Amino acid sequence: MEVIILAGGLGTRLRSAIGNEIPKCMAPIDNKPFLWYLLRYLTRYDVSRVVLSVGYLREVIYKWVDDVRDDFPFLFEYAVEETPLGTGGGIREALKHCLNDNVVILNGDTFFDVDLVRLMNEHIRMGLVPYYLYRQKNIAGNFENVGYAEQDKAGVYNILIMEEKQAILACGAGASTKRVWNLPDGYHIERCENVKDIKQYIARIDEMIERKKALFEKD
Repeated sequence: MEVIILAGGLGTRLRSAIGNEIPKCMAPIDNKPFLWYLLRYLTRYDVSRVVLSVGYLREVIYKWVDDVRDDFPFLFEYAVEETPLGTGGGIREALKHCLNDNVVILNGDTFFDVDLVRLMNEHIRMGLVPYYLYRQKNIAGNFENVGYAEQDKAGVYNILIMEEKQAILACGAGASTKRVWNLPDGYHIERCENVKDIKQYIARIDEMIERKKALFEKD
């Protein structure tokens, strides 16, 4: 089994607790870095190689791993992010260092005590493949949001919505209805927002229905 551990994050939200001299995977817990607990967890399984996806303050990780590598039965390798690549970008870079088609990927700042063998076997049994679910606005190519589906059955709804090339009729307080015109000079978008206050939404539901109707009856 090969495992990728994502350890390249900036840890902005933890800096008030751990300072600016260690990455978040090295946050001390009972005098040991968090990464130690992840690696100890992996010793339960037949792990042959751990690829550490590193970036921010990676020298701290290098030094610590050099000191403890003999305590663990697997090989260590590094996938280096010279510039932040985001979650998906870090995974894509780390996969270049893996030899197998099926790889376990863990966050370097999260622990979830799951049976990795059962998890991998179930993944293989179901035959699911990753697909690009949607991207946040102005985040290009980092594949931050990835879902899983059977081959040729990936949903495209979120892709169309986030790319703003698809009309949507939205219900519920605070929801935003959108109509999209594909014109010769590009896409033209108009929106119709629902009020956010639930009591106002219920009281004015007929008004909002009429506004949506008017939007979709426009030429």
